[in-house]
Order: sequence, then C-alpha cells, then structure tokens
Amino acid sequence: YPEWSRDSRSIYIELGADDPGVFRIPVSEGQPERVVDLKDFHATGWWGWMGLDPTDAPLMLRDVGSDDIYALSLEQN
Repeated sequence: YPEWSRDSRSIYIELGADDPGVFRIPVSEGQPERVVDLKDFHATGWWGWMGLDPTDAPLMLRDVGSDDIYALSLEQN
C-alpha cells in the first residue's frame, strides 16, 4: 500500500524482497531512497500494513509476540 507524504511530493512504499525496507520516492526525481531498514523486522497484520504519522515517519505493525504489554498516555495541548 503506497502512502503519499503530507506535502504530496513523495510516495512511501514497503519493499520486502531480498533487502526489505521502507523507501521514499520523490515524485520529481523518481529515485527510491531507503528510509527504514527492515532486515530483522517481523511484521504482523493481514497484509503487512504501513502508514505515516504526521511527520511522515513510517508506522508499521510489529510482531513481538503476546509477552509485551504497552501502555500509552495521550497529552492534549
């Protein structure tokens, strides 16, 4: 699932072949740039979902098993 950057100048994609990673492709140049190395990353989810946060940082589903429990607090400004 390709994701557009917030400024619509780049597309982010996840490639999972021999050298997996998340890549940013500037629309003006078309040359992929590695943003994240996914060599030892264990994805989970139905289709290996990827999205972007408000700063264009990749968001992905990571399989860490059922032993880790996280708690998050949301601060509203």
